[in-house]
Amino acid sequence: MSSPLRVGIIGESGSGDYGHKIHLGFAACKDIEILALSDANATEIDVIGDQLGVTHRYLDYRDMLRKTELDAVVVATRNIARHHEYVVAALQAGLHVYCEKPMAQDLVQADSMTDCAQRMGLKLAVALPGGHEPRFLDVLRRIDNGEIGEILSTRGICKWDHRGGGEDAFVLGMHFSDLSRRILGDVIHVYGQVSQTNEMFPETHSRDGAEGVGLVAGDHFYATCKHKNGKISTIESHKSQTEDRALQPYRLEIYGTKGTIVHRAPYADGSTYISRHVVPHPNNSDWKLIHQEADNYKDHHTRAAYNFASAINSKTPLYCSGIDGMKAMEVIHAAYLSSRTNQVIDLPLTQRAHPLVSTNK
Repeated sequence: MSSPLRVGIIGESGSGDYGHKIHLGFAACKDIEILALSDANATEIDVIGDQLGVTHRYLDYRDMLRKTELDAVVVATRNIARHHEYVVAALQAGLHVYCEKPMAQDLVQADSMTDCAQRMGLKLAVALPGGHEPRFLDVLRRIDNGEIGEILSTRGICKWDHRGGGEDAFVLGMHFSDLSRRILGDVIHVYGQVSQTNEMFPETHSRDGAEGVGLVAGDHFYATCKHKNGKISTIESHKSQTEDRALQPYRLEIYGTKGTIVHRAPYADGSTYISRHVVPHPNNSDWKLIHQEADNYKDHHTRAAYNFASAINSKTPLYCSGIDGMKAMEVIHAAYLSSRTNQVIDLPLTQRAHPLVSTNK
């Protein structure tokens, strides 16, 4: 049996904190030993350090990388402004990395991170846990068993909260980009429409999103994706100010020739329904609840932590690699570029710079 993986955690209390309880998820993994903690917040670092039972605490992450013998680093903060800096520094120090999503602000940063990991021969994992959630794995099994026939399309509907539109699509739409890719394969073409109060492609409305996500635009966002198998997926977000999580539409709909699956977010009611009708309708009497699990982000990251350790020690595949994280982001940026140019965009994108840079006012 391999020794526990020696891990250091980078958080940002009061800014991006520790993502969706990533630090607690890794602390619950028996294959992980958290040896060090970095947080520039001099007060909160002791609160988190005591919670984790970590004695090696650093206000500067560079001191942690330099002074502690580690195998890996977890970039836990959900504020992505410094993700690229943290990830590349850890990789260059010879350490594997698990990074909260979104992994980067643009594809230039994402490419830099994945290239560095490949060059150093290290693992880079991204926290897109929906793809290894037990409910979704069961959905994949049901699809493989033909329970809803041949898959026709998928539809990802974002939160539609105060971030509705481009910001919602970037932060949360990439979950659907990732899940749809796991069902239908790689995306080869994207057509997008982005608007601000019905003004098509809002060139004067690009702005910096919250939590360091970089440039975003629009209060309506729609992406239509063609996958390599010829099937279609869509991702959409609209600003409807729906702040009650239980009422937000956040879900993935999967349409087949023999039925439909509706897979809701775990933080809402965690439900997954199946119907034998191809076109769902509220009056359908055969809607069957096949799963319902309460919100538990910690468990998602504990599963990811076990996989991360196994990938390093036993060379098993990562649940979600840096390349997977980059491809999830690429779809969202392709939709922006498509809306700007009114063209169907081929993937992989040849333009890696942020598609909104030239429109920022």
